[in-house]
Amino acid sequence: MDPWDFLDETDVMGMWPADKRELLASTKWQERKEALDSLAGLLQKYPKLSIKTLTIYGELMDDLKKILVRDSNINVVAVAINVLQMLSSGLRSKFTGFLPMLLEPLLNKSKDKKSSVREPLAACLDSIAEWTAPEKLVADLQKALANTNPQMKQLLTKFVANTLNKQAGPPMDFIKQIVPIVVKHASDADREVRDAALEALGSTQRLIGPALKPMLKELTQDAAKMGKIEEACKTAAEAYKEYCAAKNCAPVAGPSSEGEASCPTSEPVEAPEAAVEGIDPWTLFDPVNVWAAVPKNWEEMLGSSKWQDRKEVLDNFLGSLKDVQRIKPDPAHSNVVIPGLIKVVAKDININVAATAASCLYILSEGLRTGFGPYALQAMTPILDKFKEKKSVLKDRLVELVDSVAVSAPLDVVLEPAVTALNSSNPAVKLQTTSFLARHLAQHSTGTLKIELVKILIPALASRANDADSEVRDSACSALGAIKRCTGEGPFSILLGDLEAAKKTKIDEACAKLIAENAANVAAPAILRANDQRAKAATPPNKAKPAAPAANPTPAAATSVGKPVSASNHITPARPPPTTALPARPINSAPSSSKPVAQATARPNVRPAVARPLSTQNRQASAPSTNKSKAEVKPQEARPITPTLPALRLPRPLQMGNSRIPAFKPTHPPN
Repeated sequence: MDPWDFLDETDVMGMWPADKRELLASTKWQERKEALDSLAGLLQKYPKLSIKTLTIYGELMDDLKKILVRDSNINVVAVAINVLQMLSSGLRSKFTGFLPMLLEPLLNKSKDKKSSVREPLAACLDSIAEWTAPEKLVADLQKALANTNPQMKQLLTKFVANTLNKQAGPPMDFIKQIVPIVVKHASDADREVRDAALEALGSTQRLIGPALKPMLKELTQDAAKMGKIEEACKTAAEAYKEYCAAKNCAPVAGPSSEGEASCPTSEPVEAPEAAVEGIDPWTLFDPVNVWAAVPKNWEEMLGSSKWQDRKEVLDNFLGSLKDVQRIKPDPAHSNVVIPGLIKVVAKDININVAATAASCLYILSEGLRTGFGPYALQAMTPILDKFKEKKSVLKDRLVELVDSVAVSAPLDVVLEPAVTALNSSNPAVKLQTTSFLARHLAQHSTGTLKIELVKILIPALASRANDADSEVRDSACSALGAIKRCTGEGPFSILLGDLEAAKKTKIDEACAKLIAENAANVAAPAILRANDQRAKAATPPNKAKPAAPAANPTPAAATSVGKPVSASNHITPARPPPTTALPARPINSAPSSSKPVAQATARPNVRPAVARPLSTQNRQASAPSTNKSKAEVKPQEARPITPTLPALRLPRPLQMGNSRIPAFKPTHPPN
């Protein structure tokens, strides 16, 4: 339970005497210090400040900023920093609203060498960080850490360590932006800066564990510094436990939405293992556009007849890939660069050129991850075939390349080239292929190794278990042991068939070793990523929801095969004739004179009804009987009646003024 909750909010600004407040503008430093001392006394007596309205603090914050920026007296500056520390403690998360105007001046004060300023400044910054989300500090802190002043770098790097020691979970944005600068400070010329940087890196390792290693770069080669980072990690774990004990609570993983750390439990906890597990180091880096370094004459240089030209362009591209961990996908460039590199590996007779191309492909595969998957099948065949070269300058690069390419796509994508290579006549190709399959299959689990692939792999590897080369036999048995761990004894024995007892013993030993290393039978993250990418690609896009049916839907029309036609393609049929229709009157016949004909009332904007077309028999039956033969019938009477078009009416001559517009005259002879 936080004792803070039992305190009452106090309006300290209303209690601060007006005459003391006016002294802040005095030209005498003693009077300015007196005004700040009086306010500091009130803040110390009433630590919980009123937050009903923050406007009452606005003018004071502006005055304190002016003191930090302009005041040349160290004593006044020290008291002003102390006042800011108590204000941040009294307002807690509400103080973050004033950070944009105060944080940069506070960080710049870290240049001061006097301990009377540095000590209260460190306390003030720690107080601000305790109630502020670390991400809100990144922009100003990045700029300040880039300063060349050693005192500034030392104090702020120590501040980074203290900030991370208060976190239960890793603030990923803060770590991504700040830790690369701290890594540079670990090689600084100033010893105090180096020690502070190693301490901050130890605090980072407590939160993200092994995911820190890729960010350390060349520091991993310095055993002394790596040892200090390990010691700092243990110290950071103890500091976190002391912080929890002092607060009598355990902060949750990360600050709350208001930027304040929460304390939901009453018992302190150790460094959270959950925060360390599951963090992918690759996600800590921003994607880099490496394609800008590709020259315009890339294909021309790779096709040069001089190996020196090919080596030069590859060396330049490899240099641009140095220290790149994550690559921004760009198919427009990768569709040219990657196939060109694969072609060099496959066909270039110069081992140094092929080795450099393999190194470029490895970095691209690691940086793109599943983004390299579309090129995996194209790359596997030349990589495995190139294992016939025994020189280590090329072979070592091919080994790491084939392992990286294989996890950029699901196993079924790269399986065919591997099975083909198992049947190669070259012993070196068979050895490296079986060794590759043993390493790759050891990363699978029961859920990721499909039975269809097992049926292909077991016979192919069983034939290599009887190979003349002992190394090939041992590698094949290791690969079979990895398969057995995934399938179990029963299915594996059925598919394996007859094999010597000695070889079965080796398979069992390899299987038992893998079970001991991975008792949970969980696939490696790289295998899961490749399968997830396949699942995402196979997921169909969201279909549009069908439109809501109309109030009076039209029945679906039947097709020739009896299936209904959708309403969107259905044409509404013409209105059927009334059931009690009057008998049709012959065309051109006069109405009977005995009964008057009722005249329908004219209705505006109503299209006159059109008679339905009659068949030839009906038309002849309804026509009046005449003595004329068919030959004597005029062509006009013999034409069928077009029901959808009104009768052609010639326009009347129009009269405009004194001029007369002639009427339209048809060009065809009248009927």
